[in-house]
Amino acid sequence: MEEKTANKRVLETLFKNRVKILLFSIVFAIIAVGVTFFIPKKYTASGIVFPTNSNSMKDVANSNFFGYEFQADRLIQLFESQKMKETIIKRYDLINYYEIDTNSKNWRYYLNKYYIEDISFKRTKFISVKLNVIMKSPELASKIANTMMSYIDTIRKEILYENVYALQDDLSHKVYNHQIIVDSLLFLLSNEKKTTKPNQLAQNIVSKLEENNKNGNLGLGDEIIINAAKNNYTFKTAKAINEYYHQLSILSNLKRELVVLKEKTSVPFPRIYRVQNAIADYKKTSPSFLLNIILGFLIGAIGSILFYSLKIHWSNFSESIANE
Repeated sequence: MEEKTANKRVLETLFKNRVKILLFSIVFAIIAVGVTFFIPKKYTASGIVFPTNSNSMKDVANSNFFGYEFQADRLIQLFESQKMKETIIKRYDLINYYEIDTNSKNWRYYLNKYYIEDISFKRTKFISVKLNVIMKSPELASKIANTMMSYIDTIRKEILYENVYALQDDLSHKVYNHQIIVDSLLFLLSNEKKTTKPNQLAQNIVSKLEENNKNGNLGLGDEIIINAAKNNYTFKTAKAINEYYHQLSILSNLKRELVVLKEKTSVPFPRIYRVQNAIADYKKTSPSFLLNIILGFLIGAIGSILFYSLKIHWSNFSESIANE
């Protein structure tokens, strides 16, 4: 019974002071409008891209479809990569833009925090990727968005071909070393002087190589091998000839592998599909006057209601203490 009476008194007090509550709400709404004028304006630039369904230009050229969900998700991961972040921060001097003191221990934390708040990506229901860049300048926002959509293909290629480039460098080094071995063996055999009459093994080698020559199949260094076999076919010479052809076979295989890798990296890399470029939009996205007015009004109303409710409850509490 007492609780119902207390609640009734609260409602009666609120109704009695409804005008004051309304005035407080309006005052807070006006204050919110004033505060809004001091909040820096921000502008949003958006871009939309579709991923490719393959990293092979041949596959992309023969397909009529964009990428799938997992390819869109992978594309978002590349947009959010450290390489992309470092490039954008450096190119547009975002450290100064955010007024970050690099002498502070936590400067990287705040830089990443502001970056993530202002630059975001999401996969749409159409399996495309939408970029949203929020900046104090509409031109800066559009430039950053367009740069990211242009640079993403470079990052894709660098990451996907990283191992290919490493293997290519390794093969180039091996080709260089084996070429030195082959050349040194040829140089050694070219200095053979005629000291003995060719034996049957030497004649067989010479006959085979000369037959290849007639058929247009004379290989690299075969003429030097013919002269070496004719001049001085000893055990040492035979061993050098066998080693030469062994190393030449390895060199040929390495060169073929290197050619295949170079062809792979020389083929044009498929680019993402840019559906919407970012355009500088001078209509601010924040702060919102309407949103801040509503928020200020609600703060004023809730604050006033709490004030009068607590005032009544305190009055009831004081009366109960006095009666005791």
